[in-house]
Amino acid sequence: MCLHIQAQKPTTFHVRLDKAFQGKVYLCCIKDRLTQVDSVEVNGSAFSISHSIDHPDEYTLVSRPFRFNTSVLAEPGVQYTITMEGSDGKVIQGGKEQARIDSLNSVLEPLNDSMQVISQKYSTLKEQGKDEEAEKWLEPNNALFTRAVDIKAKFIQSDPNSLAAMIVASELLSSDYPLLSRLHKVLSSSPYTYTRAWKRFDNDFRQVSAKWIQDKEAPDFITKDINGKVVRLSDFRGKTVLLDFWASWCLPCRAKMKKLKAIYPELTKQGITVVSISLDEDIEAWRKASREEGISWTNTCDVVPFNKNKIAQAYQVSFIPQLFLISPQGFITSQSPNLNSLIKK
Repeated sequence: MCLHIQAQKPTTFHVRLDKAFQGKVYLCCIKDRLTQVDSVEVNGSAFSISHSIDHPDEYTLVSRPFRFNTSVLAEPGVQYTITMEGSDGKVIQGGKEQARIDSLNSVLEPLNDSMQVISQKYSTLKEQGKDEEAEKWLEPNNALFTRAVDIKAKFIQSDPNSLAAMIVASELLSSDYPLLSRLHKVLSSSPYTYTRAWKRFDNDFRQVSAKWIQDKEAPDFITKDINGKVVRLSDFRGKTVLLDFWASWCLPCRAKMKKLKAIYPELTKQGITVVSISLDEDIEAWRKASREEGISWTNTCDVVPFNKNKIAQAYQVSFIPQLFLISPQGFITSQSPNLNSLIKK
């Protein structure tokens, strides 16, 4: 909720622009959508806007005609000094909540910069038709992303009652149910559950939770392998099965497939049977990718669109690659396990 009371000392935003601007600037509170709460006419390279608020929340300054859009974790009665460079704003003086998130962003900045460089290299190689070389950049990018998520999670857990923690949680972009469950537990008692950030995080958590089927009985299925042989999950009862959802067009899947092939002999020694389920709808693309990856284990495909694949639906698969480890008794013992964790030391 973005409430205001006139008697309280207002929160003021002092903004310095890198060049003169003529137009209107709106102060917006981020609820279910941007809600305008105040505005000011600007004709020059500096302006101030004040507004009384009674709860810390995320506010945004938006210019019309558009030239900049910057967010601030605003607190009642605090004076904020913001410098604008192009469309980006930097708060150089403000409250405790803004200072918290700025400290985190300074740690994340090198990681974000590295991911941006990798993304540019990947795009360039793809444009040049060098798909295989481009794929090599997926693993380092995923490693950086995982590290960033870990840093954010630790930040949230270190100060769960801060607005900054709630904002970071709402932007986590993780489908790791165990992690989200831990964070949801600590944030559910936060004083900032009135914010849009909580609603977003809570919604993301519930969506991931609904798709978490670990410890449940693995749904049986019937399909056909690359040679046309009928394959049923129940045929593997008594064996540990690693179920691998992938597709020829999914580059992260192809990268993971190479890892899977490398450890396949060790998995076999440990008694783990691998069953790959392609979500391709083009049978030739599936067969070609299977040859290129050298898949020697059970490799199946229903050759239907992703969103119509009955097996994917039964396993709540909405993204790939995704793995499920199934016990000899037919229960899912691990959802989305790390491949390296499957190798016994």
